Amino acid sequence: MYFVNDSEKPMSGAELLDKTFSAEEAAVFVSQPRVELLPLLEMLAKRQKTVHTIHEQATIHAADGYARVTGKTGVAVIASGQGVTNAITGLATAYMDSVPLVVVIVAGKMCTQSGLSDENVDIGGITMPVTKHTFSVTKVSELVTAVQAAFRVATEGRPGPAVVFLSNHVLTASCSAREAKSARVKEDLRKRSIPDKVIRAVADVLKAAKKPVILTGGGLISSGSTADLREFVEKMNIPVVSTLMGLGAFPSDHALHLGMAGMHGTVAANRAIHRADVLVILGMRFSDRVTGKIQAFSPNSLKIHVEIDPSEINKIIAVDIPVAGDVSEFLTEINKLAEPGDTNQWVEEALTWTKTSPQYNRSKSILKPQDIIRIISEFTPDDAIVATDVGQHQIWTALNYSFRQPRTFLTSGGLGTMGYGLPAAIGATLGGEGRRVICICGDGGFQMNIQELHTIVRYQLPVKIIIMNNGYLGMVRQWQELFYNRRYSSVKISSPDYLKLAEAYGIPSYRADDYLEARRILQHGLALEGPALLEFNVNEEENVFPIVPPGESTEAVLLGEER
Repeated sequence: MYFVNDSEKPMSGAELLDKTFSAEEAAVFVSQPRVELLPLLEMLAKRQKTVHTIHEQATIHAADGYARVTGKTGVAVIASGQGVTNAITGLATAYMDSVPLVVVIVAGKMCTQSGLSDENVDIGGITMPVTKHTFSVTKVSELVTAVQAAFRVATEGRPGPAVVFLSNHVLTASCSAREAKSARVKEDLRKRSIPDKVIRAVADVLKAAKKPVILTGGGLISSGSTADLREFVEKMNIPVVSTLMGLGAFPSDHALHLGMAGMHGTVAANRAIHRADVLVILGMRFSDRVTGKIQAFSPNSLKIHVEIDPSEINKIIAVDIPVAGDVSEFLTEINKLAEPGDTNQWVEEALTWTKTSPQYNRSKSILKPQDIIRIISEFTPDDAIVATDVGQHQIWTALNYSFRQPRTFLTSGGLGTMGYGLPAAIGATLGGEGRRVICICGDGGFQMNIQELHTIVRYQLPVKIIIMNNGYLGMVRQWQELFYNRRYSSVKISSPDYLKLAEAYGIPSYRADDYLEARRILQHGLALEGPALLEFNVNEEENVFPIVPPGESTEAVLLGEER
């Protein structure tokens, strides 16, 4: 969608930028007001979908959360200098997880030589590794063209962040709308088409397969093809396993879903991958958290990798049939040709394996974090949005919450960014349009962007904040326990009194120490209209299981009996 106006009436750069955002129907997330942003702030103040955050990292995470929930491009506006250095973690998070963003960076004064630097910071050099492209704008007549091109770049192919860098004189300068759109970049509609012979080859392989498995990644959700996936799975009677980023692409409670794969994957998911004779990989890159020891990953399977980014194919895992293209196109075409094979015996065997995370009586926790997640899942509708931070609580959520719809699970998968959860939930409230939004954090990650409680209160955003308080950086402590003979170092942390902190912000807050209290406060807190903070005190040494030791095969999984 493009801003179209043939008026000869002069318009300022700030007005042109605002109208371009409006044409894209974009919510805009803005960092704290700075002098460089003043010309634009006046225009954005009139918009309904504009949120100001406290810190630039949170600005980018909020735009990221909005993009993941809606499937649209998230938009962020920040000042240059320290605003950019603050924002880099957010950009890297979105880049690693293929989230489409347009980030407008406004400098007080640009370096005239390169056009990609302000007087203090090399913007191009800093952002290049974690963005798809950076556009430099030196004339107001170039602004609309650059922003429209940024929206196109952010979404075409493998999604990711695009940056538009300009000085604030561009925002105050004027030109006519007709002049501004005269050099408009046409949308690139070219797509990589998957050859028919490749689709037929895949269909033939699947018909002959005895032990096929489908492995879904976040790219499948980005492609918008989850309905096609379900049609394919049920037609072919093939078990499905998910990566962390692929959760929600296929209903977690479906009989054919075996759970999450990888380091913290279920026994059923990892065993199915290991024993498969055909592995269909849809929209994912391979990381060590999924593969474990590379040489032992699905050793006897014929591998079919469908991925829109050709550079990810044969990068980590060698495959037999590379399919460079959109997962949506692949599923549409394969559904026309594929015929079910003889998989009944395989499915019956796979369904006997454990699909849930293990629970052990030897745990000393009065209140188990796994139970907290299951209660939350019980009390929330299917379209509820769950944003997590990074750590043990992230994996407890992945293993114990029943994700039934796509775009309902927001988490930092590639970069593992602590501090992601709270601002991502802020963005989700704008994108969710009335859906329930829950932010699940540990006491460590929550404190990394705790300042955004101010943003939640300022806009009365109905985020329900769940804090798992165990007094540790739990995942690192768990590794020290299991792999470093309990030599704990630098992982014990302290926290404020979260109830008093919430009270200071005017947020209703509750605390639970046992299962019955947890049910009571969750039932009450999740039903509130506005924001709420719920703290749960869990045992300090409660661990995440399953876990595959680093560098080992997924068959070497630890289930907890080893403690």
